[in-house]
Amino acid sequence: VLCQARGNINGTETGLIANVSTAGFAGTLAYALIDRCFATGNSVSAGDDVAAGLVGLSTHRLLIRDSYAIGSASTPNNNAGGLLGSGTGSNVERCYAAGAVSCRSGAGGLASSLVNDGAEIGMLAMSFALNPSVAATAAGGIAHRVCAALGSGAQLVSNYALNTMVLTSGGIPVTPVDNPNGLDGQGTTQNNLVALIAAQGWNTATVWDTSTIATLGRPTLFDNPEN
Repeated sequence: VLCQARGNINGTETGLIANVSTAGFAGTLAYALIDRCFATGNSVSAGDDVAAGLVGLSTHRLLIRDSYAIGSASTPNNNAGGLLGSGTGSNVERCYAAGAVSCRSGAGGLASSLVNDGAEIGMLAMSFALNPSVAATAAGGIAHRVCAALGSGAQLVSNYALNTMVLTSGGIPVTPVDNPNGLDGQGTTQNNLVALIAAQGWNTATVWDTSTIATLGRPTLFDNPEN
């Protein structure tokens, strides 16, 4: 709770917790809560299959809420997510990612993949993909604005993505499918962010400072400032 990680991450290092994936905050987490946290560094994986802005691999009831990542996530292999790499039985709510995402296939603005873990439902809800670009570099590679792959029973609920995002597969532009409950989320503009954040139930009184959208293009946290 109220944590932050800064600085670029390379190879198999992580911002705070070392493990096999590369991420701005933690390589792998399970049975944990990430609340009002952020990561600012770029995550570059040299040989792992997962790179992510905040958490690389999550399992068993991990909850990420009211948090964000602004660094890029990239790997020459598969699976990269702006916020989360691969989530199993994990939940993400009221979060955003604002860094570029790139990998061979499985590129998602917020998450690379989300699946259930038995009775534990994987869900990504009320969140925003503010990434400038999401790219699958391989020909025919999978890239989506919100989540690249969704397992049976896992849920995407009321997510949005900027219309200005450049979405590509093998260097070819991909046309997203607008659907707030789908892999690409609902397209929107930066001018609509303040109203949408409020409509999504984000706490703009004591948690999220939306005044920074005018200068940074994104909200920040009142009680966990970047400076």
